[in-house]
Amino acid sequence: MRPVDPAQTIERTLSVAGMTCSGCEYNVATALRLVDGVLEAEADHASGVARVRFDPGRTTLADLAEAVRTTGYVVAPVESIEDAKD
Repeated sequence: MRPVDPAQTIERTLSVAGMTCSGCEYNVATALRLVDGVLEAEADHASGVARVRFDPGRTTLADLAEAVRTTGYVVAPVESIEDAKD
């Protein structure tokens, strides 16, 4: 993976259901950070969200949502995420 240029990144918030503890936060954030093009990721189980800063030229919201799903959590449909940013 090549380094991510911070000037090329955007930040989005994903709604993540099923996180109950700091271990869940770690799992979700780690899964997001492993996606090529992600600069930063953090998750909060109390609010049920994950915030991610990424290069949209290298990855998509659908890719990020899939990374979270593979860890066993439920992510809001990507269409809902797209609508929320407008």
